[in-house]
Amino acid sequence: MKVIFLQILTSCFVSFSFAQIVRSPLSNHYTGTVTYSKKFADAFSFSGNQAALGNLKNTTAGLYGEKRFGLKALGSYHEVISFPLKNAGVGMNMHYAGDEDFNETQAGLAYGILLAKNISIGTQVNFNHVRITGYGAASTVNFEVGTLFFLSSKVTMGLHIYNPVGGKFGKNNAEKFASIYKAGVGYDASENFFVSAEIAKEEDLPLNVNAAMQYNFNKHFLVRGGVSSAIANYFLGVGISWSDMRLDVSSSYHQQLGFSPSLMMVFNFSETAEK
Repeated sequence: MKVIFLQILTSCFVSFSFAQIVRSPLSNHYTGTVTYSKKFADAFSFSGNQAALGNLKNTTAGLYGEKRFGLKALGSYHEVISFPLKNAGVGMNMHYAGDEDFNETQAGLAYGILLAKNISIGTQVNFNHVRITGYGAASTVNFEVGTLFFLSSKVTMGLHIYNPVGGKFGKNNAEKFASIYKAGVGYDASENFFVSAEIAKEEDLPLNVNAAMQYNFNKHFLVRGGVSSAIANYFLGVGISWSDMRLDVSSSYHQQLGFSPSLMMVFNFSETAEK
């Protein structure tokens, strides 16, 4: 039964992907767990909100791969790299999902700046491309914007809009490109524990509530977990750090479709920008 359902799901992706580019892996909330944290921010933080680049202190890079529902054809890959400037940062962001018959690519260039001690803003310009064998290909350019408010040394609040001006793409610009609105808050409860909550609304889809946490047992070992309400999706992962690197092994779980295992590598280089 699961195989039949997955075949139907894949067919739906083919039928409707020109109507809306599928841009997020199921475990996207795993990579963005610490977007709303000043203390625990990592290489992937700016992919959730580009304003995080305003607080970047060292060059970082990250690799993430996910096998959605255990199927190679639904694999998703994400690479990031970011460089600090004085009170600012730049980042590059790349997504790839699918296989040779149906695939999506997004390449983004991001910039974030600390406007004042407690406020940062950021933006990212994206090139998006979808290719489906037998159906053709479509490309479009869009952007996203975000801001973070550091309300105290422990509390961070953020707003983010993906594709704020909407738009069309595809043959004769007949297809709609959806917008996504997010608002969230994070709490650095202690030197070891962080928790966050976020609401997200994508056009034509139900409101989604995301909750996440991270606990660092020590400087070498951490655990992350969270839930997304709209699709009843849960994730859990563990991270092991050594030198300037960290390896995370994680998985998300969908009640009907099962597990989506994933791996993530994070690299931190020496501090290079005065903040």
